[in-house]
Amino acid sequence: QTQQCLTRRNIDLNEIILVKGWYSETLNEKTIRSYNLRKIGLVFIDCDTYSSSKVVLDFLTPLITEPVIFCFDDWKLNDLDIKEMGEYRSFNEFLENNPHLEAKEMQSYNRKSKSFLVRPLKKYV
Repeated sequence: QTQQCLTRRNIDLNEIILVKGWYSETLNEKTIRSYNLRKIGLVFIDCDTYSSSKVVLDFLTPLITEPVIFCFDDWKLNDLDIKEMGEYRSFNEFLENNPHLEAKEMQSYNRKSKSFLVRPLKKYV
């Protein structure tokens, strides 16, 4: 379905890497080497849970060398942000654990999501 959606929007599938599998099994150093990943530009996180989104953010951390847009699809799902759970919790911990990064909230794409511009601070680059 993802490939069909991208094709309908005239996205070149040769420019996209889709990795099938559980986050905890696929988001690792082997994947970074296999696809020669060096940096990221846009991240769409649709994890619902704290544990899954934490795995994603931990994986992405070393790839943030330039400004990156993070889109969290389930930020406000079932009031997880108010309960300080889910993607909200993992992203806030991510920022606390990475003081070399800063995040600025951006306009998001729907009422249950949140988007941020995340960038390395100049003093750390």
